[in-house]
Amino acid sequence: MIELPRAAVCAGSIAKEVDFLSFGTNDLTQMTFGFSRDDARKYLDAYIEAGILKKDPFITIDREGVGALMQMAIERARESNPEIKIGVCGEHSGDPESIEFLGGGTRRIHCPGCLNKQMRKPGSITGSMRRHCTRRQKPSVSSGTTRVAHSIPA
Repeated sequence: MIELPRAAVCAGSIAKEVDFLSFGTNDLTQMTFGFSRDDARKYLDAYIEAGILKKDPFITIDREGVGALMQMAIERARESNPEIKIGVCGEHSGDPESIEFLGGGTRRIHCPGCLNKQMRKPGSITGSMRRHCTRRQKPSVSSGTTRVAHSIPA
């Protein structure tokens, strides 16, 4: 699980020893920003209103920081192990903008257990994901014991 910036930087070395890597986007976001997700609610809206942040980084992947770390990690991992499988686990897997971005190197997105109930509702996150990604290749998306295939970028 790549949850720390150092792990992302060292992904090439890690990839030599494993068959897959999964990014824990919630923890990676917290550690990259140095924000506690629990405390960030107190000031994130002010940061967004002031233009310091474009979006809430706990909802949509911060492409310039967290996303850049992820891209670097994927490149380094694939240089060391071209067959490595890359996945993502976290609430970002329910955000269409993040799904589009994550498709740049991931093949598997795991929706956290808290989304299980949502995935069964019509018009839910899963429905949104399907509509958003219908023209793309199909990695697997899983939620707990439920596995649902969605088309997202390769």
